[in-house]
Amino acid sequence: MIKYVMPNLSIPATATNAVIIVFLPTLIMASVLLWRWRFSPAESSGHATR
Repeated sequence: MIKYVMPNLSIPATATNAVIIVFLPTLIMASVLLWRWRFSPAESSGHATR
């Protein structure tokens, strides 16, 4: 799919775009994990209890 979509999508090769492309996946994952951690109930936090 990327093979067919990317030639039609013209993104200029600038330092700003490179930084955005490099850090965007990390920011998305950090946001999702923080959101899950913030709004998860205490009993489903993944800690083993006995």
